[in-house]
Amino acid sequence: MQKLLPFLLWGLLYWPGSAQAQHFFSGKVLDALTREPVVAATVSTEDKTGGAYTDSLGQFSFQSKSGNEHALVSIRCIG
Repeated sequence: MQKLLPFLLWGLLYWPGSAQAQHFFSGKVLDALTREPVVAATVSTEDKTGGAYTDSLGQFSFQSKSGNEHALVSIRCIG
């Protein structure tokens, strides 16, 4: 049992950190009708673990701490 204890402790310390994988999201937001870039739109994951605003070309990029690499992304813009 004494030989097993260090491995159990290491596993408990390592396990929570391994669930914090970071995923990179990037893309471009365009208006559906005019195909013009949407400036200053808010782009974020549904679980709020990451997000960004679009730039003057409608582009965005951010890292998320979501455990799911296929997380849903929400895009919001006033106007």
